[in-house]
Amino acid sequence: MSLSSVSVNKMRDDFSKMLSVVGQSVVRTPVIKKISNTYGTVSFEDGTDETIVVSINRQDSRWNREESGAFEDADVIMYTKYDQEINLHDKIRYNNKLYRVEKEPLNNLISNSVIFKKCGLYLIDN
Repeated sequence: MSLSSVSVNKMRDDFSKMLSVVGQSVVRTPVIKKISNTYGTVSFEDGTDETIVVSINRQDSRWNREESGAFEDADVIMYTKYDQEINLHDKIRYNNKLYRVEKEPLNNLISNSVIFKKCGLYLIDN
């Protein structure tokens, strides 16, 4: 059974409203992966910072392993709007601490439509 686009949009809107009430502002620094043409050396370069509103849930010892294993031992879990750009290696500054997205963000789907995104963040600098 599939949901109508009206239902999907309603769920997305509800999630966005929830973020406007309980969300936190964080700074996202996109990280661009570069590979040299000469030797194939990989390097990373920071892009332009942007402030985004997300929901952050601190990890708890009970959460060390999700059923899917996707966020094993993540320091915090971050939820974003369905259309927010979040990529592997991005940096997130939250509460004066710097985190990195170390695994591909997961799209939470209902009837093959993304409702929100979720990713594990790992502390890289206090």
